Amino acid sequence: QRQMAMLLISHDLPLVAQFCHRVLVMYQGNKVDEMHAAALPTATHPYTRTLWTCRPNAQTYGQMLPTLDRTAMTPEKYHDDC
Repeated sequence: QRQMAMLLISHDLPLVAQFCHRVLVMYQGNKVDEMHAAALPTATHPYTRTLWTCRPNAQTYGQMLPTLDRTAMTPEKYHDDC
């Protein structure tokens, strides 16, 4: 629309969804997911899902936030369409 682009780097995917149209998710320097921002709540990749749900809010105050099993995320074990 305005013929311009912005690069926003963040672990806060709900924030990214407010400002961006397209999202590229990287893990250990590799692209693992790419989608329209509106699709973030229904992402299928485990890392994208974890980033989406790990933001603290009033309901999670005082609780442990979700974590990712890093052994399940080695490059040999994941691919673009988990």
